[in-house]
Amino acid sequence: MIKPVGKYLLVQKKPKPQNKIILSIENNDEPFEVTLLGKGNKSETEAEVGDLLLLAPYSGKMFDKNDEDHLLILDQDILGIVNG
Repeated sequence: MIKPVGKYLLVQKKPKPQNKIILSIENNDEPFEVTLLGKGNKSETEAEVGDLLLLAPYSGKMFDKNDEDHLLILDQDILGIVNG
């Protein structure tokens, strides 16, 4: 597991559906949902690990770990906490 440092947050994009072919045109200008996996020691967000967050488009630095999309973002990239 990667532990974010400073004001960074570690989030995971929602998993992509498997065994289905989906043809769509993604609009990258739209906010998207992620799950919060970890918080740096200087993070000031009120979100807790496990919360579903709404992020601004083009937020963070994306990387792939175990065939899953992860992002390192800053507190200011969060638009809101999604209530179940």
